Amino acid sequence: MVNRGIHFITDYAEFEQLLTHANALERAGEWGFAKKEYLRAFKLFRGEPFKKMYDPWSEHMRRAILNELESNAINFAKSCLERGDSPNRVAEPKSVADARKVLEKVLKIIPTSEEIKKMSDSFIV
Repeated sequence: MVNRGIHFITDYAEFEQLLTHANALERAGEWGFAKKEYLRAFKLFRGEPFKKMYDPWSEHMRRAILNELESNAINFAKSCLERGDSPNRVAEPKSVADARKVLEKVLKIIPTSEEIKKMSDSFIV
């Protein structure tokens, strides 16, 4: 088989790349850019992946993707709260609103997530 420069990319591959980039930017102290990358990654989700597919591979991938989505949404929300102004470390309203919006979107996709529910309820704007 010969690949003549053809490259395919999926939303999931792009999601992983954006998260990797966002994590690197966050570790480098560039929260503003990291937040934009996180938000771009979360915008790729329009619903539950492989929703009407029940074969073993689809079930496995669905669980893996939803677990990754859930854990990254939680980490993003925590980071939004931690990125406040000194000395009180009060998170800026825009970051809190972004975190709440992401958590609400993820909760629509994963309605059984207790941790997302708790965290979303704690964001009173």
